[in-house]
Amino acid sequence: MDFTSINEISKSYLGGFYCQNIIAGKTNSVSFQAVLDENMGEQGLEDRLKAQYPGLKYHVLDTSKINSSLWQRNDYPFEMFFEDELDESDLDWKPTSREPSMLDAGVQARLNAARGKFAIVVPPVLEEKLENNPELSQSIIEKISTLIKEQDTVPSCMDSFTITLDNDGNISNYRLSGGGGEITITKRSGQKSKDEETEEIKEQERNQRLAAKHALQRKEQLEKAELDKRYQQSIREAIYLYGQNLL
Repeated sequence: MDFTSINEISKSYLGGFYCQNIIAGKTNSVSFQAVLDENMGEQGLEDRLKAQYPGLKYHVLDTSKINSSLWQRNDYPFEMFFEDELDESDLDWKPTSREPSMLDAGVQARLNAARGKFAIVVPPVLEEKLENNPELSQSIIEKISTLIKEQDTVPSCMDSFTITLDNDGNISNYRLSGGGGEITITKRSGQKSKDEETEEIKEQERNQRLAAKHALQRKEQLEKAELDKRYQQSIREAIYLYGQNLL
């Protein structure tokens, strides 16, 4: 995912604008690249993220209300972040039953339903800091890109995320999923004991192994489907040639 499409659109529009200036004899006009850079720099964090992740939901809410320990549960209702509207009271979610297994059918169904969806929650304090601050926006985008690269052990496996930021633009919580429903979750905020960190690392490793296993299974299924398709095509061609008395 990159800015290719938005860049091409901007170049097309700004290129025409630049040519019009030349035709009109405006020899003192700024360069095309300068106009393009200025245009892209004016985009805020929301616009830039939506250009990079189509359909992304951008919410401005107090992320300090999110309980990071509950965020890690398999039944945390992260799908609420993919809605157009999100109320701050929704962040104060509490479980009403025992946590289900990652392999639970309901958990897997929710993960599969999230594929191709993206959401980010920005606290109001940070939203104010982002006004006319392209450097901060760029810093946040780089942090998100780095996070995905670190967790995407199977290239292009991750196709969904929910990310919350703190008041300084750091990632406080995240949830990445893809490649058949696997999920990687991590608590980034607060102090953790060594035992908690060790268990968290083990959980990440288990999830990454699951992601790699299912990605390999998907690849094998696709290859088998392609072979079956070719075999059926060969049979049809043989039947046709036989009917034409060419065999």
